[in-house]
Amino acid sequence: MVNRVTIPEIMRTHGLERIDLLKMDIEGAEEEMFASDFSWLDDVDVLLVELHTELAATRFRAATALHGFREVAAPSGQRVIAARPRVSCI
Repeated sequence: MVNRVTIPEIMRTHGLERIDLLKMDIEGAEEEMFASDFSWLDDVDVLLVELHTELAATRFRAATALHGFREVAAPSGQRVIAARPRVSCI
């Protein structure tokens, strides 16, 4: 069994108020992560996520759009970079 840790728990544990860049590779758990409470996205500037299914991609894009992100690139396969408009990505 794998222990589940949420982004808000990680932020509290490490005393983080913001995350500049969050890289997520959670091996298929993206569907679940972006189906529940994702209000923590307000505290993240740039996401680099590997999405493993179309449902995960759909949920990810809906969640990030609600929190002011725009997709910057999908460089290969299901890897997606999303950023807030105020953040410059190369």
